[in-house]
Amino acid sequence: MEGEAKNSKLPREQWDVIKRKLENFGGLYTYRDKFRVLPYGRTDFDWLKFEERRSLSATYYQFSHRRIFGYIEISRKKNLGLKDKAGREGFIVNQTYREFQNDLIEFFIDLSKRYLRTITKDEKEKGEPLTLREEQVEAIKQHNNRILKAEKKRNKITATGFNRELKENSEKIDLKIPEIKLLLDKLETENKNITLNYNEVSSLISQIDYCKNELKKLRLVKPNRIELTESQINKYYAFREKYEETSELIVKCDTLISHTREKLLERT
Repeated sequence: MEGEAKNSKLPREQWDVIKRKLENFGGLYTYRDKFRVLPYGRTDFDWLKFEERRSLSATYYQFSHRRIFGYIEISRKKNLGLKDKAGREGFIVNQTYREFQNDLIEFFIDLSKRYLRTITKDEKEKGEPLTLREEQVEAIKQHNNRILKAEKKRNKITATGFNRELKENSEKIDLKIPEIKLLLDKLETENKNITLNYNEVSSLISQIDYCKNELKKLRLVKPNRIELTESQINKYYAFREKYEETSELIVKCDTLISHTREKLLERT
């Protein structure tokens, strides 16, 4: 797996999941007849010299225990020369083991050189072609850059639209607060009368219901994808406070409307 998420085809969420798995289970294991052979695959046993080579050049030698999953599958029948040590942990270092180890080392070096390494500036100037990995990484970077540009464009549009709505809704709610207060006062005054004026009460309730519906339209939630300046944050919180204040007025109106309707029912 690529060491940096920006160079990977994996979505960031999947890359994070696999990275965590690699920290616990990464490495190249050895299985003989479907049973794991220790200590091969342990990060502290660098028998194929992955980490040794990476310490010389991380751009040249790409393989690392922290960045690969894999296993080597062998059998007793086809690998008679690989003998267990007395403690049964690992193979005896004999001619067969050395050939086995050297073949694998050369195989991974060849993969790194041929397909995965990053070519130097001098090699580029001499016309050395990009490796397969470099071609893929370049294509992935271009793809990710296009996505990033599109995302920034969307964010800009979203931020612009949000700021516009914040300004417009804030102005509208400034007008709604005194309007609702006035309707509440009128309804309270009407309730104090010995005889309720049905037409007047009905008109006030209709106007309050209309204001309630208009208030719902003014509700504004900050999109998660945009970042606000300190000034915009202050304006947003000021709007939220005004919206809560207006919502509390509506609750008072609803309570009074309920009481008013009960009085009207009592007198019918």
